[in-house]
Amino acid sequence: MTDRTPFEARLEDRLLAHAAHADRSFDAAAIAASVAVNARQRTWGWQAPWQSSGRGFTPLVAALLLLGLLIALMGVLLLPGSPPKLPAIVEPTASASPAPVGVAVPVGPIAPPPEFPSTSSEPVPGHGVMTRAADMTEGRIEPVMVTLTDGRVLIVGGMSDASAEIFDPSTGKFTATKPGSTTGDGSGVLLKDGRVLVVLYDSNYLAASICVFDPQSMTWSRVAAKGFEGTELDGSGQIRRYPTLTLLRDGRVLLSGGEVNSPGGGAGTVVDTAEIFDPDTETLSQAGSMVRPRVGHSATTLLDGRVLIAGGRGPCLARNSLRGCDSQPDLQDAEIFDPATGTFTPTGEMSGIQGPTEGLLLPDGRVLVLSMSVLPPPHGDTVGTDGPGLVETYDPASGTFTVAAPTPHRARTATLLPDGRVFLTAQWDLPANPDGSVPFTTWSGVYNPTTGVTQDAPAPPAGWQQPALLADGRVLLAGGVLNGTTPDGGIQVPPWMELYEWP
Repeated sequence: MTDRTPFEARLEDRLLAHAAHADRSFDAAAIAASVAVNARQRTWGWQAPWQSSGRGFTPLVAALLLLGLLIALMGVLLLPGSPPKLPAIVEPTASASPAPVGVAVPVGPIAPPPEFPSTSSEPVPGHGVMTRAADMTEGRIEPVMVTLTDGRVLIVGGMSDASAEIFDPSTGKFTATKPGSTTGDGSGVLLKDGRVLVVLYDSNYLAASICVFDPQSMTWSRVAAKGFEGTELDGSGQIRRYPTLTLLRDGRVLLSGGEVNSPGGGAGTVVDTAEIFDPDTETLSQAGSMVRPRVGHSATTLLDGRVLIAGGRGPCLARNSLRGCDSQPDLQDAEIFDPATGTFTPTGEMSGIQGPTEGLLLPDGRVLVLSMSVLPPPHGDTVGTDGPGLVETYDPASGTFTVAAPTPHRARTATLLPDGRVFLTAQWDLPANPDGSVPFTTWSGVYNPTTGVTQDAPAPPAGWQQPALLADGRVLLAGGVLNGTTPDGGIQVPPWMELYEWP
């Protein structure tokens, strides 16, 4: 007998077993397989089952034999000269591959990745689950995150001056894209036509740019905007930083407040100016002045098209010649911008919230306003201390704020989920280490505005991350900094991303 493949050996054993029990059963599949093997000119040396049984060759047997011959013939035509192969099983998944996609971190070695819960484990009903997503191509600190119309996520810059890439949650793959201008810290907003408006500043706060990204053509275009682009070193003027970007109902974008860089470093001069970006012409135009200068405020578009502007910090109260501003007032008041008239008018004052805020439009038309723990750097309170987060709701009909149940921690980021709840992340300082370094801890949870209950979720493995809400309701966290330093004293900036979902 010639050498047999493992497949042929298993097939021969099965056919011989059928031959031994032919008086009790009849297996047409075995006959078909044997004919297929004979078609490959293999000699097996066995007797057909119907010949050893002593039974007549009935029409039923003939019909089954004919059927087996047809099946065998098709097998020979489709797969000549090779044993049958099972198709690979590919299970579709909405989460990205956990495999790294190239890592380039300019700040030294990365700590080992944390242990993430397995997606196959049984989650507690209703509790959040955190899973690992594919690594970014480079480490980032507080990158700009914008979910595109097609469900992918644009990730730009970060305080590490990284470039840009697009993450596809359905495949776990990245597509690189280069803005061709200043990258770093900043903010972005999705336009109604699917493009993205991005305002960026480098990590030294000496250069800035404002541009539009088109995901269809994968191209970037610069926007000519005095005060929002240029380089302090080349004498092109002071740089406007940290305006709040708000998409209006008509598709335009309101850029309100912010600060102008200070020659002495540190916090700059807080401004009250506002501009309107027109996506059709890609130009900026003046939109009047706010009731008061603000930075770190929220600006939320109401159902009627107006914009609620709340909280933030005001102009400098005490300036240090070396560090810039040492003290800024926490604002408690709010105002309304009307795009139809281009005017800002005062509205009700918040009851307890002061300083930086985040505003989220609820399904019933009210605005959920949360006190936030931080302002953008270089204000010096990028982490701060822990404490309960105050929450209030604003009623556009009455123009008043109402105190709501607080959150257990002051939030650093707040993301409105499709069901009206809010995904929160927080972090705060721990006691200093003997070497003077200050560790921090992280937290995440889901706040329910209807019940006032906050449900804990797995803590993020890194601080200084930014969220993006995906089309399927999950939240992607990207970028960040780890506790501890590298051997040379640098910070650890991993390229990790995490996905949060709720069973």
